[in-house]
Amino acid sequence: MNRTTNGVTTSVAVLASTIAMHPAFAAPGPGLPLAGSPTSISAGVFLPSGSDAKSAGGNSQLAFNFNYTLPVPNPASVPTQTVLSLGLESGTTAGKHYTIIPITAGQVVGLNGGSPTSGGQAYAGAGVGVYIINGSGFATAGRIGTYGELGYNITSNLYAEARYQDVSHASGFTLQAGLRF
Repeated sequence: MNRTTNGVTTSVAVLASTIAMHPAFAAPGPGLPLAGSPTSISAGVFLPSGSDAKSAGGNSQLAFNFNYTLPVPNPASVPTQTVLSLGLESGTTAGKHYTIIPITAGQVVGLNGGSPTSGGQAYAGAGVGVYIINGSGFATAGRIGTYGELGYNITSNLYAEARYQDVSHASGFTLQAGLRF
């Protein structure tokens, strides 16, 4: 493991213990008109599959994400949500760096007919977005990419998810734990 992985492990552990210790995080609050609910943050690790990201940022990198649920009516019979996300995936190795900023829009659906935010419920999602990439030996560029995700809601607030992003020079998995508020 490199230093980044140990920092990721510590960051995820701190996030999980903070959530567990605060009863105010018992359930997502009611949504405000035109404000979307629930909103969430997550932290974890990005595991790049491409050689550019690995050689400049390491085999494992920090990953953070902010999700905003749009207040869009759902005419479908399956519970879904439209989510906008802003992320950061970054790592350093041997004096080099690699940073990816995903800006995405996607659709999340609850599996087994449940809400995608219900406790004890699995969910899946997919989306598209712009991934801004900057790294040592690599000029800053914006690239269009897609992603797919699978997650599990431990409670209605606390969740864990795995996401695979397919982007030129920025493909890979993210594994994250998150908090809805």
